[in-house]
Amino acid sequence: MSCQSIEKKEINRNFVIWEGGEQSLVLNPGLEWKSSFTLDTLRDIHLNHFFSSPNQPINTSRQLLFLGSSQQYPYGWFHLQVYNPQSTPQQIIVDEDNHIRCDALRAYTHQNNRLIYWGKVHRTAPLYTRLIPYFTYALPIMLPARDTVDLIIQTERTYGIHEVNLSLSTYNLFLKKTIQQFFIRVFELVIVIFCFLIMMAVGWLFRDKAMILLGVYVASITLSLVTFPGFLDSFLPQWSWGFQKSGLLAAMPFLMNILYHPYGLEIMKDVPKNEKIFKRMSYGIMAANSTAFCLYFLPLSWFQYVENILPKTYVIFSLFSIFWLFYSSIIAFLRARMKYFLLAVCFTLLPFIIEQILGIFASPETMISFKITRTSFILTLLGVSIISIYQLRNKLVSRKKHEDQLETVKATMEEIRTREIQSVGRNLHDNVGNILASALGYLNLKDIPKLSLQSVLHEAIREIRFLSHNLVKNESFPICLKLARLTERFDEFSSARFTYKDFSKKALDKRLSEDRQQNLYYIVQELFTNILKHAQAHEVSLQIFQDQEKSWIVIEDDGIGWDDHTLTTEGIGLKNIKQRADLAQFAITLDASNQGTSVIIEISYENILPHH
Repeated sequence: MSCQSIEKKEINRNFVIWEGGEQSLVLNPGLEWKSSFTLDTLRDIHLNHFFSSPNQPINTSRQLLFLGSSQQYPYGWFHLQVYNPQSTPQQIIVDEDNHIRCDALRAYTHQNNRLIYWGKVHRTAPLYTRLIPYFTYALPIMLPARDTVDLIIQTERTYGIHEVNLSLSTYNLFLKKTIQQFFIRVFELVIVIFCFLIMMAVGWLFRDKAMILLGVYVASITLSLVTFPGFLDSFLPQWSWGFQKSGLLAAMPFLMNILYHPYGLEIMKDVPKNEKIFKRMSYGIMAANSTAFCLYFLPLSWFQYVENILPKTYVIFSLFSIFWLFYSSIIAFLRARMKYFLLAVCFTLLPFIIEQILGIFASPETMISFKITRTSFILTLLGVSIISIYQLRNKLVSRKKHEDQLETVKATMEEIRTREIQSVGRNLHDNVGNILASALGYLNLKDIPKLSLQSVLHEAIREIRFLSHNLVKNESFPICLKLARLTERFDEFSSARFTYKDFSKKALDKRLSEDRQQNLYYIVQELFTNILKHAQAHEVSLQIFQDQEKSWIVIEDDGIGWDDHTLTTEGIGLKNIKQRADLAQFAITLDASNQGTSVIIEISYENILPHH
């Protein structure tokens, strides 16, 4: 080991292994600061005299030893006097179970001017090479009978923040504690994997893209939990990449930030907002986090140039992601009443934010120690569970409403179809039937008036052509073409002049769904029919206008207008027009006077409920 001069932090406390051996102590509180300490000095110096000089307290908030930046403090030295009162040698275990901001642990004992080296545990060391094969930094130390030894512990950190959590215990107590921690971590991991599988299954079953994307985000939480206690570090291949120095856990927050935003975009899809700005911000955050994540896969020779900025980048990106989450949830609540999204974000992030603020006020120097703990992962999982439960509930409720709405639409369409058939029947009976009966009466005369008969037959032909044109189906054509052809047909067989002008550049073809197009076609056809039968118009125009959010269809004529009796008469088809407008979610404004009639159909493209 290098004998370079480094700064040292040490514990100077008597610790007794009690009779019975079941005693453990977390070594963090009471720590003091010293500097200019070397391993060569350790071999020669009298420790009690060395530690009697004035010491400066350091931060031990959150029951962890916060040493600072690894660049300034790559090593930490700790001292403890341990006394074994028993008549037989006793084995104790010194360990650092934080495993997040510490890369290695060494242990020495100093007795009778002899320095004994007990071993080293590194983060990437395979389990079979460790003295205690477990996912923690643990070293066994043998204490002589009825004697006091000076225990010296050294920790090492090569990336980011240097922070440790030291403890000392008997072997039995250490084994009990580590087994308990192992099963707790495995249980947490199983729960998260179970949530991931449930979300993916529900998303696939209900064809819910948002639920599937949420499951992908939970997969990143699963991977983070796997890397959290160091499960993967000892299995990673010994490649010369950046994450070999930093640990995979350092890259996980960037991956979580990346995988959240596809879900965030999907869940915010129906929330009224500036869509372009929102998407650009989300894609920008994803690109920035993706860049930072990829930097961990740089070769070590290149990674050394960026490793100093990545911890600060992590803090900045995490703060911005927290702000963006709160902004999105507040917008979703205010504009779409998505209470569960805001509740989940507050439940997940507020405890974390409060903890960080309290830590900053307690020790201002810990501002750069922006740390995600296992509690943060669990709260995130609970927050995600809240979102998924409410999302599934909304999905089921929405499906039930959709089914009810579909039944209503079917019943309404059947009612409209029945009335249309009845209308055709009445026209055939009242109009065509009466006309043909008149023609038959002429034929029964001795002297058949040819001109009159010819006029009656032409009228019958015109009525039949009118009915046949109204029964023509053009479902396969786009709506603008259908309306243009409809206008041409009415212009051909009627005495009025029908004109068509489209100022929207055929926007209805692209933005209007097929069922809404069909309803629009029948509404215009019914309006043309009413104008032809009741308005006595000479000029009829159909015009289409468009802006970013809406379209308008304006139908005007120069007829005598529709009186109150006409407007309230069911036979003219206004009831059908109203029902079709309600189904397609159109707004119709009708202005009738003795100078003519103007009908405006307003078509909105936002917040439209599907009919199929």
